[in-house]
Amino acid sequence: MSSSAVHTCESSNCGHNHGDGAEAQPPMTDQNSGDFHPFLEALKPVFPDNGGEMPIGELLLVLKQKKPEVFQQLDRLFETARHVSGVDEQIALKWKEKGNAEYKKRLHQQAVFSYTNGLLCAESADTLAVLLNNRSTVFFDQHRYADACVDADRAFTYQPTYWKALTRRGRSLVELGLEKLGEKDIEAAKQESQETANSSATMSKVFGEAASGMATAALPPRAHVKVPVQVERSAKGRSLAAASRLSEGEVMDETPYALVARTETLLSVCSYCLQHSSCLYHGEEYRQHKIKSRGFFCSAACAKAAWEHYGQHESKHAFFLCCPNDALLAYRMILGMREFPSLSELTSPVELDPVTGSDFGATHIHSLEGSFTRELQPNAAVGGYESLVAAIALYADALTEAEAEQLRKAQRQILLNAVDVTCVMQTSATASSANSGAGLLQTNTSTAHLGKAVYAVGTLFNHACDPNCYVSFEGNPQGSCAKLLVRAIRPIMEGEELTVAYGGITCFSFHSMRHRLQTLRDRYGFLCGCPSCRNQVDEPVLTTEKEKYIQASDYYQKGRRLVREGDYATAVTVLLQSYEIVMRYICPPPKPPQWMLIKTHDALAQAYFHLNQRDKCVEHLKEALRLDIEIHKTANRVELINEYTRLSFLAETAEDKEANVAKAVELLRRFYGPSNMLELQVAYVQSSLKVDSDTGRSTVAAPAAADATVA
Repeated sequence: MSSSAVHTCESSNCGHNHGDGAEAQPPMTDQNSGDFHPFLEALKPVFPDNGGEMPIGELLLVLKQKKPEVFQQLDRLFETARHVSGVDEQIALKWKEKGNAEYKKRLHQQAVFSYTNGLLCAESADTLAVLLNNRSTVFFDQHRYADACVDADRAFTYQPTYWKALTRRGRSLVELGLEKLGEKDIEAAKQESQETANSSATMSKVFGEAASGMATAALPPRAHVKVPVQVERSAKGRSLAAASRLSEGEVMDETPYALVARTETLLSVCSYCLQHSSCLYHGEEYRQHKIKSRGFFCSAACAKAAWEHYGQHESKHAFFLCCPNDALLAYRMILGMREFPSLSELTSPVELDPVTGSDFGATHIHSLEGSFTRELQPNAAVGGYESLVAAIALYADALTEAEAEQLRKAQRQILLNAVDVTCVMQTSATASSANSGAGLLQTNTSTAHLGKAVYAVGTLFNHACDPNCYVSFEGNPQGSCAKLLVRAIRPIMEGEELTVAYGGITCFSFHSMRHRLQTLRDRYGFLCGCPSCRNQVDEPVLTTEKEKYIQASDYYQKGRRLVREGDYATAVTVLLQSYEIVMRYICPPPKPPQWMLIKTHDALAQAYFHLNQRDKCVEHLKEALRLDIEIHKTANRVELINEYTRLSFLAETAEDKEANVAKAVELLRRFYGPSNMLELQVAYVQSSLKVDSDTGRSTVAAPAAADATVA
């Protein structure tokens, strides 16, 4: 997928930012800058030294005089953007044919993306129905029966005589365990009788909350603080502190003032509620106005809300289709301030929280402040990036001069205070091994960055490398939405500051303090002075040990490669050589262990599993976990959920299984708020008690693949 919103339409990442006093460096990448990236780069060299302070109108005159050719190119960009911003039936049909070709090659995910892109361009109900049914076919083939059912239902709604779609809906219902409802649809399709099929009311009950998506987790903005906290002010800015002793559990939840999906996630994230899904749709409101939306939606409710809050304003100019993500979020923040100037009327006085008083964050949003320095923009003068974007908006007549000034200021607050909306994703190396021990050993756990949002109270949490609170979003882990959740993960004393880890940067994930400090400075623009950074000292590697470090690392990397290539016996030999070097020359007892040993044990566990030496596999997993806890001096870490889950499935005795299940579930409930996805994850971990420890496989057979065709 192209990073450009315009090109996508026409062709065939907690990271809190540091409180008020911190500075964040905007990622100058194509993904964030969108279609403006080359123009911003071309204008930077001629940006005046005082450009960040000049009125936008004067700045625009200077830039036009120095770089007239750039603005001529911008004219062509906006002309192209206007051309492709409307729906186009022929482009939709090209996407359909592309998806059909990919499906025939069994390129399922590519086919899903092609059909989804087609939905964005389609104008007629018939084309929409075919695209939806074809995508439903792919989902069914992937055993994603809930998604297949929703798509087939939408296809049948668009075309009430589309019997193939009704059959698909019926077969999906059967696979979901709703045999009677499914058989009713299948029989109605055979008889070509719409009257005897399941009614829309029945299907609404089947879909339940899924039909409304997560729209209520986006807007209107509200903050609910569950514990007594107070706002403190200092030279560094504002922060939150406990007003009394707090125990583990909920601290607050909050819906944002404004949000935007990352450009590279537009085909897999709802652009309104930021729910991660491949089952996305183009909004009817946008189609009725014959214009494309910037992204897709998980439900009709989200699409309608997006149009009401953002779309009807953004559709007036192509600038908003191709502008940088931060600029779009800033504009939406401005719209939010206009729409929600005072939020006291949205809830009863009984629900007023002690932090925001009666306005649920409106005061905090309007008073967001930050100190900008030249360090914020290493490639431009003070305020260069946001001033250039605001000048382009004025040049394109997307905003008045007063609105462009407001956009510049709002972008600065985005840089300082926006929060990355994230989701913990787990992917197995191979689909066939997903329910096996091998699949667990090869599961990759990563943090997916879905979008950005601005929160009134959530932005007051400052960073610490060993925080006492954890940030997630309703639906985590695995699921996602824009509703921010903050939980205390250990007891907090009265008067103690409430802290979180920005972007997951902790003293546990970054063992080198120097590397950690540099990453925080580069990404968020501040030097961390938390207790962990003040007290930690990086021990220099002795000259006599450097050669051994390099040698051990080379053996480790080679061993990992051999595991990937399937040469497990040789991998064991090479990895044991790495282990021996570390233990003999780098950290011989009684010296404390090194974190490199954890990775080596993990790699050995994978190799021994494939060699059918389960006892040695489990032995190395246990040792890796023991060393992890010893080195970091705590087992209270979200990363250990995956380790306990693996041992739950692979442990050889019922007692070991139960112990590991209990620890994994305890951590899941400590770090994540209640949600359906959390309960599914807990149920998955607990299902390990029914797994055959000899084979590592579930005793429940996987459903057989279904026959499928596309139109």
